[in-house]
Parts: sequence; structure tokens; C-alpha cells
Amino acid sequence: MADFPSSSRDFAADARRLKDPHADHAHKIQIATALRDAVDSYTATDINMFMTTLLPPLIQLVKLGQPVFVKDSPEQQLRHMYLEILLRMPMTHEQVRNSAAELIDAAIHILRVDNEENACLAIKFCLDLFRVYKADLQAHGQSFVDVVLGMYKNMDSLVLETFGGGPHGAGASPMASAASPPKSSDGSSATLLAPATRSFRVMAECPIATIILGQNNLQLIEPILHAIEAEPQRRAREEAAARGDLLLGTSPTIKNKSLYTAFTTAQVKSMSLLAYIIRAPNAGGPPEVVKQNQDLLPQLCIRLLQDIPMEAPGVRKEMGAAVRHIIATDFRDRFFPYIDQLLDDRLLVGVGITAKEQLRPFAYTALADLVHFRRTELTPAQLLRIIHGYSCHLHDTTISPGLQNMSTKVLAALQDQVPQKLPAPENGRVLMSILESYIVKLQATYMLFDDFMTMVKARLREKDKEKEKEKAKDKPKEEQTIQEDGSETHAYTMPRVGEMEKLKAVGRISYVVESSEDIMKDCRLLFRTLLQAIRQIVVLLRNVEGPVPDSDLFGQFFE
Repeated sequence: MADFPSSSRDFAADARRLKDPHADHAHKIQIATALRDAVDSYTATDINMFMTTLLPPLIQLVKLGQPVFVKDSPEQQLRHMYLEILLRMPMTHEQVRNSAAELIDAAIHILRVDNEENACLAIKFCLDLFRVYKADLQAHGQSFVDVVLGMYKNMDSLVLETFGGGPHGAGASPMASAASPPKSSDGSSATLLAPATRSFRVMAECPIATIILGQNNLQLIEPILHAIEAEPQRRAREEAAARGDLLLGTSPTIKNKSLYTAFTTAQVKSMSLLAYIIRAPNAGGPPEVVKQNQDLLPQLCIRLLQDIPMEAPGVRKEMGAAVRHIIATDFRDRFFPYIDQLLDDRLLVGVGITAKEQLRPFAYTALADLVHFRRTELTPAQLLRIIHGYSCHLHDTTISPGLQNMSTKVLAALQDQVPQKLPAPENGRVLMSILESYIVKLQATYMLFDDFMTMVKARLREKDKEKEKEKAKDKPKEEQTIQEDGSETHAYTMPRVGEMEKLKAVGRISYVVESSEDIMKDCRLLFRTLLQAIRQIVVLLRNVEGPVPDSDLFGQFFE
């Protein structure tokens, strides 16, 4: 059915057809599709007529309609279309204001009884309404939180049923208990949708929603801290630990990988909510329930970092941000007994290429915060491991100068512990190796600056040459001259290198692909931090009577 111009639509006739229980579903879907596609482009007169005529019946159709759990059924398509129309309506319209309470009740009703696809739209609709009418809908926020709390209470049975230990065995779907799945129109098995209250996908949407709604989230803390884990994953992780190995990602015994990714995503979103609650300004500090269960925080964080599938770097990034926020609070002390596990790059960063490219700043910064506050309690082995790790970061050209500056500060904070933790002459050798790292990096920073300025000058020459070509086009043809002696070949080497670096998918040199202003600012800060660290470490070397830097090393410094 072709879309009619907005002025030619008979909204009253559309409302009658949509409400008619005997009308053909295909015809209803055509009407709903046309309304959905045009609702955000109607004129002021048409939208007023649309809202007055169609909003009340749409609310009733959503509230009184029967939920359908077959994805491709006409009933489900139509019900989903109704929600999309409501989602596209102008939220500031007077008719929406007058019906805001009824609309939010309808959305929460969907969340209680409908399938996961419709529930995700209902959550978005709730958020849109609350953003505009928050003062008027505060009383309805608790109803939303009550539904979410019910989902968390169902989590244990849902996980057992889905991944093992329940009546359906490992890998069963929440809808797998149906005796005979319905058939689609072509005779194949239809795709079933999980109920909203038993869906990992819906649970992943709920934590951020409770934050936006500004409701009291303290009721959710206990279920988050005592979240159940998939039994096959727990067994595989314990077996790997018994072998002295580290299990990362999904256990091979879990067959439904996409469902497990949705489950892990929901748990990570819940940890983000918990980090928000812990960091939120509160006169009494973090909630008492968190203080009573603070020993569970590092265990839960480390378990989730292990369990996140390798093919979900975005989920791992969000988990890394949550860990960083928690470590920035007074609960950081609870993470220190697990410092050896956190020092493993595979845990914080992951093993995938995308994860390594995106997550290193989060991981190294979170670890730096933990090390800085507990550096006096590090063992000699831990101290040497951290010094080696951050020295490597210092010379990694794919890491930005800003992150390298942070690595230099970590090394400068740790070098004071070397004489106290290590005996002579080992402490002198370690200090000398740190000094060598500083000087080599100082020289590399100068070379970076020189190369960067060469590249900038070459780009300016290229722009000037393009301007000259534009001017030459305006001259008579007999006056145009072409220089082909290749005298500027060297000048354009650096821009070509820069273009080659930009074409790389991974492992690109940071200063080539970042903005020139940021690079110059970060290089100046790094240069200053290196000079301060060198001055301090020279004093430490003299105090421990360590090896004296030779002329070759300090010759590089003064160059």
C-alpha cells in the first residue's frame, strides 16, 4: 500500500480498521506501516488530528492486545508496529502530556507480559517519556524498578534452565519447553521470542534505564552482587585453574554462544550500574549493603573479565570502565590480593586484535591507579613485573604519548621502592635499566618531534603546490610550466608514510593518525615528565651506590 500524502489520510478510518478484530492482519500491517513511516513528517495540523484520533486506540490496542511469542507471525509484526508508532510520536505534544501516565502504564505492562522484542521498544519509550515528563511520572518509576527486580529474582532459574542444571539441560532456550514449536507459513519451525521477564536481552537494557529514571537502585545491589554463573562455564574455569591455565572467553561446552553473550552482556551492564551506585555522591558513602559484601567485588569483576566472550570487545570495554571506576574508590584495597591476576594483559585487555586496540588505555590506567596507591605493599617479583610492563608501554609506538606519559609517572612512582624492595647490587641494575628506558624514550620523543615537524612542513608544501596548480589553470596554456625534476621527492616521504599508517587496520603509529595539536601537547608533557624522572633516578642511583652511567648513555641525553 503506497503512502498517501498526509493531508489525504483519513485517520478516523485508519483507527476503525486497526480496532476491527475481524479485519485482515495484512491490511492492518500496511496501514500501520504507512502511519509509522509518516508520523514524524506530518504538518502541525495533521499531527494534531493524528494524535487526537489515533493515540487513544493505539494505547488500548497495546494494553488489551494478547502477547505473541512467534517472531514472524502477523500478530507480532502488528503489535511491534504499534509500539514503533508510539516511539516516533512527538513527545512534547499536548496529547502525549495528557496521556503520559496511561502511556507509561502501557509500556510497563508490555515489560511485564510481552516478548523481548516488544519489551526493548517499551523500555526506550519509557525513557523518552521520562526525559520529557520526569516530574509528572516519578510515581511510576518504582513500578519499573519492581519489574526489573523481578527479572533479577528469576535470573537463577533462567540461567539453570538455559545453560545446564535445569530440566532442559545445557544450551536450552528459555522457550525450549514448548512441546511442539509452531510452524511458519512455509512449514519451517518458527522463531520463538523469550518472555520479557525471562530475557537476557531485556535485562541488559534495564540497568541504564534505572539510572536515567533516577530511581532508588539500592534494591538491585544484592541480586547483582550474588549473581549466578553458568554451570558449564564455572566447571571449565575451575578445570583450567587446576591445570595452571587461565580460561578466557566462552567454555567450549556451551553450545548457544549468542545466548551466552547476551547473558554476559546483561551481567556487565549490571556491574556498570553497581559502579555508578558506588561512585554516586552520597553523604554516608557507598550503600551499607556494598560495604558488607565488598569482598565480592573483585571476585565478581575478575570472573566477568574471564567469562566475556572474545568476540565481544565492546562488552569487555564496558567492563573495563566499570572496574576502573570501582578501583578509583576506597574499595581498591579489596583488589590488591588479586594483583597478580590483574597484571596479566590477557585478563584486562583480552586476546583479540580489536580488544588490544581499544582497551589498553582503560586497562593500563585502572592498573596504574591500583599500583600507585598500594605500591609500598608490592612484593619484589610484582615490582619487577610492573616495571617491565610499563617500560614496554613506554616504547610502544602504537600507544599514544598521553598514555606513555602515564606509564612514565607509574615508573617514577615505583623507582623509589626499588632500593627498599631489592637488595644490592640488584637494585642498582634495575634503576640503571629504568634510566636507560627514560633516556632512550627521551631521544625517541625528540626524533618523533623532528619527524612530525618534517611531516607538517611537507603537508604545507603540498598545499602550496596545489594552490599554484589552481593558479596555473587560470593562466594561458603557453605560460604553464611543469617541473618534473623530482627535487621534492624527500619532502613528500613523510606524508606518504602517514597515509600508509592510516590505511593500516591495526598497529598504527599513534602520532601519525592523531591530531597535531593533541600530539604536540602530549609530547611536551611527556618530555617534562621524563626530565623530572631522570633527575630523581640519578639521585637514587647515587644513594644506593649503583653503577655510574657511562658517557655513551649521558651523551644521548645531552644530544
